[in-house]
Amino acid sequence: MAISIFRGIGSAIGVPAQALPKPKSASKFRDIAYCGTFRSDGKLLAAGDATGKVTVFEAATATLLRELAGHKDATRVVAWAADNMHLLSGSDDCSLRYWDLPTQKSLLVQKGAHADFVRAAAQSPASDETWLTGGYDRKVRLWDVRVPRTGVALWPRGTGPQAAGTRRPGC
Repeated sequence: MAISIFRGIGSAIGVPAQALPKPKSASKFRDIAYCGTFRSDGKLLAAGDATGKVTVFEAATATLLRELAGHKDATRVVAWAADNMHLLSGSDDCSLRYWDLPTQKSLLVQKGAHADFVRAAAQSPASDETWLTGGYDRKVRLWDVRVPRTGVALWPRGTGPQAAGTRRPGC
């Protein structure tokens, strides 16, 4: 599977297709690629895949820089931290991981972070350590990556599979 990387915005601003630069492709995935996202400075790209890895590429050259392994199922959510040195990933194994890029280690592993697949993640603009995640369990959770097991369900309270005491198998 490949992720195409285009230089410029081409036809969105009225540039003819033949004038566009040839797209580059990051095709280091052994399976389906998910959730490609650029770092805020545009220099790096991160994506999850069906094997559970998070892969980091140099955007300009599509050079593979890091493969972060830890999830046991597809990684469908990857979000860059504001410091550009950390990533938060969420998986179909219902876990979250907070990655340190220089060391390639998970600084935080939250197994069972949600009762079903994790599908969304966003960092707070007010605090680098605070994140929101969302999942198929119909919960939005608030996390402090400095403190394990801090996921507080913000919305909706008392609904969804967790309220009934059920979890997706494997979560």
